[in-house]
Amino acid sequence: MGPLFSVCARSILRRVAANRLGRPSTTLSTILWFHLMVEFEGVHPLEGGAFRLKFRRDWRHGLPRENPLIFYPRYLGEIARKAWGYWSVYRRFKRILNDCLESSDRWTYSDLAIAPHCEEELDTLDLFTARWQRGRRKEA
Repeated sequence: MGPLFSVCARSILRRVAANRLGRPSTTLSTILWFHLMVEFEGVHPLEGGAFRLKFRRDWRHGLPRENPLIFYPRYLGEIARKAWGYWSVYRRFKRILNDCLESSDRWTYSDLAIAPHCEEELDTLDLFTARWQRGRRKEA
């Protein structure tokens, strides 16, 4: 996940910062959780944890156990690499959040996703006009 994810995160954090009832830190932690699990652990965020526990004795049947002098240093290196990656991503996203919170247009910011709808939009936007039936789109 590259720069596109940072742009999306910035949009989400700007929307939350503009909402008086928004919870920017909670939103930041959720964004980080989803981003870090996919990027560093390679799993769906609901299947991951901060650091994956690995045990030398948990090995596939029929394969020899790995030497502890190889397994544990590699495992510690992996943890250190992930911790550094977690920290660097956190700093980048925390900087984005701070920019959003300190922005001069924080309370006046609006975009299509959070703007109140007008009456003419009810007739033009697909969200309000399309009907879904049995998985097929059917125009009204």
